[in-house]
Amino acid sequence: MPPDDKDRQAIVERLASSIYKQGEIKNKGGDTDGAVNDFLRVGQLAPGSTIRSTADFDAATALINAKQWERAIPVLEGLPAQFPNQQVRP
Repeated sequence: MPPDDKDRQAIVERLASSIYKQGEIKNKGGDTDGAVNDFLRVGQLAPGSTIRSTADFDAATALINAKQWERAIPVLEGLPAQFPNQQVRP
């Protein structure tokens, strides 16, 4: 699909949402690694999606909850650089 196609952004948003939902399901089921991988996959496959910042934040949160500090650090450090105009939700 060409980058200037009028339907492109809507498709990117649906893709991001689908991947994010997969992460939510895995996270609720206790599959932290699978959830984190899905949350981060949003940024890889749909970097311009509106849900990307939420997905990255949720990946970091899941890693912190699992005490996977070494994996959480680069995700957390990337948040301000990727989203300089967004506030971190409480």
